[in-house]
Formats: sequence, C-alpha cells, structure tokens
Amino acid sequence: MKHRWRLYILILVAFAAGMAVMALLNGLIAGEHIHDSGMPGSVVSQHAGDGSAESSVPPAPEVWTCSMHPQIRLPKPGRCPICFMDLIPLEETGGEGGPGGERNLTLSPESAALMALQTIRVERRDISAEIRLFGRVAMDERRVETVSARFPGRIERMFVDYTGQRVNAGDRLFTIYSPDLVSAQQELIQAVAAVERARNGGFGSLRRSAEATLDAAREKLRLWGFSTNQIASVEKRGSASDTMTVTAPAAGIVTTKHLKDGDYVTTGSSVYTIADLSRLWVLLEAYESDLAWLRTGQAAVFTTESLPGGYFSGDLVFISPVLNPGRRTVDVRLEVDNSEGRLKPGMLVNAVVRAPLGDITEPGDLPLVIPADAVLYTGTRSVVYVAHDSSGDSADFPGSPEDAVTYEGREVVLGPRTGDYYLVETGLSEGELVVVNGAFKIDAELQIRARPGMMSIPGQEDSPAGRLPVTDSFKTGFRALADGYFAIQAALASDLPADAKRAAGNTLEILTRLDAAGLPEAARAVWIPRRNAVRTALSSIANAPDIGAARRQFEPLSVHVTALVDRLDIGPIRYYEFHCPMAFDNAGANWLQRENDLRNPYYGAAMLKCGSLERELTGEP
Repeated sequence: MKHRWRLYILILVAFAAGMAVMALLNGLIAGEHIHDSGMPGSVVSQHAGDGSAESSVPPAPEVWTCSMHPQIRLPKPGRCPICFMDLIPLEETGGEGGPGGERNLTLSPESAALMALQTIRVERRDISAEIRLFGRVAMDERRVETVSARFPGRIERMFVDYTGQRVNAGDRLFTIYSPDLVSAQQELIQAVAAVERARNGGFGSLRRSAEATLDAAREKLRLWGFSTNQIASVEKRGSASDTMTVTAPAAGIVTTKHLKDGDYVTTGSSVYTIADLSRLWVLLEAYESDLAWLRTGQAAVFTTESLPGGYFSGDLVFISPVLNPGRRTVDVRLEVDNSEGRLKPGMLVNAVVRAPLGDITEPGDLPLVIPADAVLYTGTRSVVYVAHDSSGDSADFPGSPEDAVTYEGREVVLGPRTGDYYLVETGLSEGELVVVNGAFKIDAELQIRARPGMMSIPGQEDSPAGRLPVTDSFKTGFRALADGYFAIQAALASDLPADAKRAAGNTLEILTRLDAAGLPEAARAVWIPRRNAVRTALSSIANAPDIGAARRQFEPLSVHVTALVDRLDIGPIRYYEFHCPMAFDNAGANWLQRENDLRNPYYGAAMLKCGSLERELTGEP
C-alpha cells in the first residue's frame, strides 16, 4: 500500500511537469511572456491588472530581396522570379556600406586593408604613345628615272651591260642606229643652208620662214636627246651621223636592264631603269586604332633583321587617305637618308613612332590621365571608384586608424589608351584618388548589398521609360537627326538610292551640328560611342556605290539609332520598330518608322511588306 502511494505521487509530479512544459511552449508560440519565468529572449510583455498581452513584434521589412540575386527588390515576401528561392528581408546596414548614395561604399580602414585596396591620384602627365608599325624599305618613286628610246632604231652597243652598275649623270649608256636620225640631221643641215641664202638676198618674209624652219629642226633634235653642243656640232660639220650615243640623265644604280645589244626599239621603249638610292622610302602599315596618334612630321625609329643592332630614323611624310578594306590598315610612309648605302629596297623593318599628346606649352596643358588598371569597362561605359573621406574630400592614405573611407562609383569618358594609361575626357578632376587594385571587390560588395554596380545605369529612374535625361538643345537636335534617318528609310523602301545618299549626307551635317554640350555624364557615356558609329554608317551610305551597299549600312545605323532612342529621353515621340526575318540571308534586321505602316527598306518594292511590328517606342513630354 505504501509503495502504491509513492507510485501515485510520481505520476502526479510527472503530469504537473508535463503540463508546465506545454504551457511554456504555448506561451512562446503565442508570443506571451510568463512572469518570473527567468527565460531569456521573451518578446511580449504581460500588462498587469487586466492580464491581456500586447504584441511588440517589429514590423515586417519593406524591401525583400534574393540571397542569390541581390538586384531583385520587392515590396513583399515571396519567391525570386529568377531562381524561385524564398525572398529574405533586406537589412539596411549602418556604418560600413551606407551613406552618400547607392553607388557608394563606406569601409573602415581594417576592411579596406583586408580587401587590399590601393589608390592613386589622378594627375597630369607628359606621356606619349608608342606606336609599333611593320613594313619594308622601298625606292623613292621621285628618284627613279626610266631611260627610253626617243626614236625607232637598233641598239648598236650598250656601255652599261649589267644590273646594279652605278652611273653618274652624263655617263654613256648605249649607242643607237636609226635612219630617222639621219633624216632629222639632214633637215637641220638644209634649214641652216636656207637661212644663209635668205640672209644674202631673200625677202624678209622668206628669211623669217627659213629661220622658223631652222628652229623647228633644232627643237626636233633636242626632243630626241641632242644637247645644244651636239646640235651645234651637226650644223658646223654639215654632215649627218647614223648613230647617237645616249647618256645617263641622273646619277644612280641601274636597277633594270630591259634590252641587249642588237635589239630593235620603237619610240618609247624602255632601255634602262636608274634609281637614286641615297634617299629611300619606308612603307609601313598602321592599324585603325593607331591613327589617332599619327601625324605627318613625326620622327620614327626602325630596325631591320638584315642589320642587327643598327637603328635608323626617318620622318613621317605621308598618311594614306584610304583604308585598305581587306587588311583594315592604312599605308604610312617615311623618308630616310641612305647616303651610306646600308639600307636596300625590299628589307623588312620594325618601326616605332613615339607620339606626344599635342603641343604642350604650359603645365596646365598636360593631359589628365589615370592608370588602365583603375577602369572597369562594361562594353559601353567606363566606371572608376573614387575614394574620399566623410567630408567629400579626397582621402589621404594611410589616414587615421579611425577614419572611414567612402568609395564612390563614377562613370567617366575616356580618350585613347597610351601604354598603361587612359586619357580622361570628363568625370574626374586632378588630385582625386581612384582605386587601382580592388575595384572589382568594391563592385562585387555593392552588388551583394543589392546596390548598383558597374553594370547598373544611374539615373534611369529619373526619366520616362528608364531613359537618361538630356538637355533641351540636344533633344531638338536629336529629333532632327531622327528625321534624317526616317528620310533614308523612306528612300530605301522606295528604291531611290540617290535620295538615300542625299539624305545621308544631310543627316551627317545635322550630326556634326548637334549640340551635345552640357549632357549629363551618364548620357554622354551613352552618346559618344554611338555617335561615332552613326557617323560611320551615315558616311558609308552617302558614299555607297549602289543601293545594296546602302542597305547593308542602314542596318548598323538602325541598331545605333534605336539604342539611342531606348537609352536617352529625347522628349515626346512615337516610333515603331519593325523586324524583317529574311534580310541579309535570313539573318534578320530591324528598323524604325514614324508611321505604323510597314515599308521594308531592305527589300523595297521586291518585298515591301515583309516583316512584322516588334514594338512601339514612346516618350512622354
């Protein structure tokens, strides 16, 4: 009996303990706070008196994002539209990462050290581009003489009988026999006798006629290569010779011997080619990307494998106005002194042109440059990260241990690259600090925080349809440019190549006058590369040899004009984009029209209605 009571007591204690545990669990689930429980982490307080509980759970976050795709931002929980993972609340962090704009990242010195960030100052430097060119040595065409027969005959004897022989001006080259030579000398002798008779008693008119005949006979022999002394010798001798010795017109090397003894020649037949090799040309090829640095008058240094260890110099005297379409190069020519005769035509050379950045007369004229390692290039835009302290000034490194540094993402417009540096057109000022090591880490950290990185375009939310804002004058100019584009489209659709070329020329002038001053940096970064592509396409259409070539160039023109309409806020518009799937061997091509009436510019009347409407582009006032 005693043991049975002990069993009952144990069962009651176990039951009470179980009830207490269940009550505690229910309280936690319901968010209630149990007085004097001693349990940490309670989230609800029980009001005294009425026994009611009031929830103090913090409000749900306003922004939800995806841990795998931080660019996703939604106002309520759900699933990521890309990977379908559950969204998580976006926690706005203070301190590191925060103030000063969405493209800014603020880091403590310890965090910057862990990321191994390095910066360098934007500065003005006297730099030059080193352009490497390849080519060959050639004869100076202006110093090449061709010795040819001035009358028909037979080569009696050649005094210069092998190629490569050096001759001086006046040296004997060959003797030629010709019956025509005898006739010409006889005419001279008879003309001299006629003048003598006219002077001894002829009329004045007869004397003048005889003197004119004498002058004509002398001029004929002069044109055949007789010198003044030789003509005088024939007149004095009074007899004709059936042979004539031809002399060298200039000093040089006989590079070609065209005939041999006994050969018959006609008027104009080449006998020798003589070249003066004391000055030579070096013919080089420059790529399109190098043309921005090349100017006539620049000095070049070159070497040749034929003379290892030797360095030669020359002056850049010619840049071809025509691009070789097959090699995508432009011919460049140097003039070189070869008085020592070390260089020979045909030698291959490697040349270097060091091109300074213009005429620099004042320190302020030096170009603003940044290291190439500082630039993050997206394909259409260039982004750098600028470091400054909390006041916005450029941060000095190393700063005070407690100083946090803000890294600001900024778009810049760059000029050409020279060596390890880029020229800065706009976007940076002298003295600012840019990140040269670790820029990708900063960009990745911004993207992890679901903030704009290098691939994001700032300011899209400030204009209709996400377009970048531009100036009013630019809007007016661009709409005029669009009018020219539509004129080209209409001409091609109507099979009128002359009208298309004329419209392209007019549009090219509009593009030249388009006022892009004052464009915001983001819009300028979009406009400048597209402007150059539009200029190239318009120029190609204006000079197209036929309508097929014009249509081929209209396709890239349409691509760039459409991209500009998509990216820039050019005001109230309503354009229609069409697509032809059969254009260019079924590769397909798009174009814009002002009217929703399909007129295919790639086929014209052959398939005027081939295509379909892709979309409508609109802009609000």
